Amino acid sequence: MLRTKGSITDGEGNRLASIDVPNSLYDYHITDTEGCQWFRFRKGWVPLVMGEKFKESESLTVSFHPDFPEESRYVSLGIIAYFLTTLRKE
Repeated sequence: MLRTKGSITDGEGNRLASIDVPNSLYDYHITDTEGCQWFRFRKGWVPLVMGEKFKESESLTVSFHPDFPEESRYVSLGIIAYFLTTLRKE
């Protein structure tokens, strides 16, 4: 079993957030250095309300804090894409 741990840094090497992702990659979040959650990624059974909108009961969901900056959302989606690509290779 593997676990992904590390940091997200800016171009100058300043730490922006910590990564501590469990081996399953099916439910994780990344939190910045101030404790603010960047996003939460989940794969699996969705809440009933979402199940009414989506046909797949095992959809991928990503949720952001409403005040999270748009530029940071793009960075977060890149991180999620990286983890999904890594998961498919296994």
